[in-house]
Amino acid sequence: MSVYIEPKEKWEKSKELNGITESLVVAKVENGYIIVKRSYGNAKSPVEGGEGEYKDESKTYISETNPLESEDVKSGVKSLLSEF
Repeated sequence: MSVYIEPKEKWEKSKELNGITESLVVAKVENGYIIVKRSYGNAKSPVEGGEGEYKDESKTYISETNPLESEDVKSGVKSLLSEF
C-alpha cells in the first residue's frame, strides 16, 4: 500500500555508522505529526572485511507532539533512533 502525504512542515535528521544510515523524518499534518524511523544500508563485517546483507527497516508512528522541537533535541533524537 502506498500513501502520499502533503505535510505542512517537515523535519529530518540522520546519521551513518559502518554503512548503516538511521534517519528520523517528522511531518506535520492536520492534527499531529507522522514520525518515520528508517534504518538502511549494507553493514560491513569487521571480522571478514566485506559487506553484510542489505538492511532496510522502517517504523511509522503518529504523535501529538514533534520530537524534534523538544528543548533537548539531541537526546530525543538519540532515544528515538536507539529503538532500532
